[in-house]
Amino acid sequence: FVNNTFWNNILGIEIGLFDSIPMNGPIENVTVRNNIVSQNRDWQITRDYRPDITGLTVDHNLIDGFRDWPNEICGSDSVMGDPEFVDTGSADFHIESTSPAIDRGSSLGAPDIDIDGDARPQEMGYDIGADEYDPETDVVGESLPAECSLSLNHPNPFSNSTRIDYMLTRPGEVRLAIYNVLGQEVVTLVERHQGPGRYTASWNGVDSNGRQCATGMYFCSLHAGGRSIVGKLVLIR
Repeated sequence: FVNNTFWNNILGIEIGLFDSIPMNGPIENVTVRNNIVSQNRDWQITRDYRPDITGLTVDHNLIDGFRDWPNEICGSDSVMGDPEFVDTGSADFHIESTSPAIDRGSSLGAPDIDIDGDARPQEMGYDIGADEYDPETDVVGESLPAECSLSLNHPNPFSNSTRIDYMLTRPGEVRLAIYNVLGQEVVTLVERHQGPGRYTASWNGVDSNGRQCATGMYFCSLHAGGRSIVGKLVLIR
């Protein structure tokens, strides 16, 4: 569990919840890092009464609402306090410029992009949580200009090739890339200066080295005009 945001759930991160079921093997080599775990009802992070978990690493998490219940843990290099989300009422879990999550995360195993497709890190270091604060794009209380738009790819799911349509309202540098669920770049489809207009790109399910990608979910990230838009793609082999 790396660079996620958990807020206002019944439970937080519960490690070993189903290990008592016979079909499941022992719990080993679990990493919980760079997560915002905030105001979940019963606890934030717990070992779930399993002292025999081996290879458990818990570090660099921002914990908001620690209750010190039995087996509730903080881990090392944790940050305590309000993560300062933009607006939980409207489900905007971007972080404010004053958030204690900024620059407090670990680079170890951190994804290359955040939930918006913005590159990690920004400025001094990696942020904790799903959002990497970018002073150029994370503008609180203002609307970003609609300088680009990304349409749903078609077909989706796909097996051989899928079409990706996007539109630019202003000229500028454009980057269209595919990422896997770990935030690692798979292939760059477009990286050049383009003028206003409608454009089409396609992806055949092959990475930058010419290897076929495995079945699963991928993300298409369009970055143009200081803005990033991300869409989901499902590849079926």
